[in-house]
Amino acid sequence: MTYANKNINLEQYYNALPASSSPKAELLRAIAKRCGVSLNTARNWVTGSCKPSSQEHLAVLAELTGINPDKLF
Repeated sequence: MTYANKNINLEQYYNALPASSSPKAELLRAIAKRCGVSLNTARNWVTGSCKPSSQEHLAVLAELTGINPDKLF
């Protein structure tokens, strides 16, 4: 997308860019939001660095992924 001949500012240019989609990033954001944790914590869970101790968090992970809670980790 080029705006060389248009009279717009940086904010207008940014707002005109198409929204991108990243399924992995969207999953991390959904986990973080639903569980009330940081993105870093969500990332640690999905990479296997640590696992949640809360059964509620395990239930959310199972709901978002469709994976049986017993098979998550």
